[in-house]
Amino acid sequence: MNIGTRLRGLMDRLLGTPATEKEAGKEAEKPAADPPATSPQEAGIAHQRAQIEKMREHLTKYGSAVAALATAVLTGVGWATLKDIAPVPEGREVLIAVAGASALVALGGSVLLVGLFFAAQRRIVVDTDTIPQVQAPWSAEDKAAGKRNDLTRREARAARGPLDDLADEELAADVAAVERRQCRLARSARRYAALAATLEAGSERDDATRRAERLQAEADRLAAAHRAAGVTAAVRVLETRQRRVFHGPWSRGLSIVVAVGIVGLFVVADYSRGARALDAAQLACADKLVALAGAELAGYSCDERGRLVTKDGTPPGGEPPTQTEEPEADVALLDRLAACEESVGRPGPTADRVEGWEDRAAVAIALCAGLPVATASDGAAAEAAETAEE
Repeated sequence: MNIGTRLRGLMDRLLGTPATEKEAGKEAEKPAADPPATSPQEAGIAHQRAQIEKMREHLTKYGSAVAALATAVLTGVGWATLKDIAPVPEGREVLIAVAGASALVALGGSVLLVGLFFAAQRRIVVDTDTIPQVQAPWSAEDKAAGKRNDLTRREARAARGPLDDLADEELAADVAAVERRQCRLARSARRYAALAATLEAGSERDDATRRAERLQAEADRLAAAHRAAGVTAAVRVLETRQRRVFHGPWSRGLSIVVAVGIVGLFVVADYSRGARALDAAQLACADKLVALAGAELAGYSCDERGRLVTKDGTPPGGEPPTQTEEPEADVALLDRLAACEESVGRPGPTADRVEGWEDRAAVAIALCAGLPVATASDGAAAEAAETAEE
């Protein structure tokens, strides 16, 4: 035994502690008293309540998992698409509204989808006097009763099943009649008990006491059966709600809404990225036309995709495009135009330039590159050829 144990034992003796650690261990080893015996109905009620707790725990786990998954997916999608959407191309500011609407649809659908799992766990009110009968269509009174009990028609049908079974078992018109019978028996038992208290000891008092006990036992049996039927009805209602959450149209519809919102974000991001690339291609093609004066004079221009094509939409030196072939710029022709432009002599000072030199230089560049010049006359063509040779 170490010093710490001795000190603790000494302090216990000084303070008058009745039990040491060894004694406490012996007391802990004593078997616990057996729980009081319960009736089969009470055991059934406890089992049904345990089922309710398990189903609610199941819904909570799935709701939390869906919330975590939706948060992760929307965060990843937002981060992946935001850098592609911005900056929005000029003249396409409507993309901002479309992207915002898609994000709102995805976020709202996720929130409502998670809300379904937690709304299914709300409290279940089983009021046997106000649960509407299962009939179609419901009257205004039935609708008000269903709203008061927070039950849909399908949930009311599930709740009425165990209650109607109890009424059939007790040979009663409905469960309300069983409740009234139980109340009458309990009231009669109290009356006989009160009567037995006023009588002297004897056969009459014993008969009144036995009758009060029999009536009270029957009233307790009906109360327990009614309570068991109510708990079973709550289990049926929760099962119906759980089934609707996992397989109902609302869950599927909200899942589709979330998917549509996410797809919309990706579509907007792809369109914005393509629009910026198209604007950049058109700007690059315009720069080529400015740099190569002969290309524009020969009838070349930029198409809507930013490619250098002729007036009929064909690439330089190519055939008209088909439905499966896209026109492409002739890189060799552009190189020849650039080389011919450099070979053409340019006057130095502005005073030495002859009027119309730019037109003749453009024709010379086109002829040097092998491009047809339909508007040039023979004399102009010859003069331009001489200029190119110089």
